[in-house]
Amino acid sequence: MSRSVKRLHSARIIYSMVKEHYAEARGAKVAGKPVAWATALDPVELLYAFDAYPVYPENYATVIGA
Repeated sequence: MSRSVKRLHSARIIYSMVKEHYAEARGAKVAGKPVAWATALDPVELLYAFDAYPVYPENYATVIGA
């Protein structure tokens, strides 16, 4: 498998994971749960304790980079 094909395969895997994450966030919003933007350094345990769904903007940057 060539290097560019491996990169494309990795990008598709990352994209599908991030797409699923944002779909879960939309589902949480539709269900009436709060959705909170958080960075990787935020303590997400607090968000889960308040029944909020964390969304990470860094994931979107990864998709764009891939």
